[in-house]
Amino acid sequence: MNAALDYARRGWPVFPFYSAPGGVCSCGDPDCDRPGKHPRTRHGLDDATTDEAQIRGWWTRWPDAGIATVPGRCGYVVFDLDGPEAVPEAQRLGLLAEPTLEVVTGRKGGRHLWYLRPDFEVGSKQGNLTHIDIRGDKGCVLLPPSIHPNGKQYRWRGADSEAE
Repeated sequence: MNAALDYARRGWPVFPFYSAPGGVCSCGDPDCDRPGKHPRTRHGLDDATTDEAQIRGWWTRWPDAGIATVPGRCGYVVFDLDGPEAVPEAQRLGLLAEPTLEVVTGRKGGRHLWYLRPDFEVGSKQGNLTHIDIRGDKGCVLLPPSIHPNGKQYRWRGADSEAE
């Protein structure tokens, strides 16, 4: 809860994701194909808020919830690299040169590269690039200290990161 409130105080709207202790999604669906990787709230990213009372309510009800945000509403675009196999494509696109912020995800070699959002709407794309997804105005990402389904914690990388 404290981390979610800290993000909200920075002006980053947040909302809760299901957790996946032991790789099993807390949503209760035994066939869940996205364990720990989908919203707990009915409207998902549209529910993202900086309202302290709402955030306290969510994390009191679901203390193990992952913390998600909508990068575009925070002033960023995020390139989600799914692992080491994404590196050649990221290098080709010049994405590895100085992101504004960087998150190390729980996936081996996974990371979120955060860049300042341009002055136009940036959609979210999945599957157009090799092992790289784009999260902008209509997408979401998990924030540290959320826990990946494999049990590893998301964490900020870099000493100059504002959100560490």
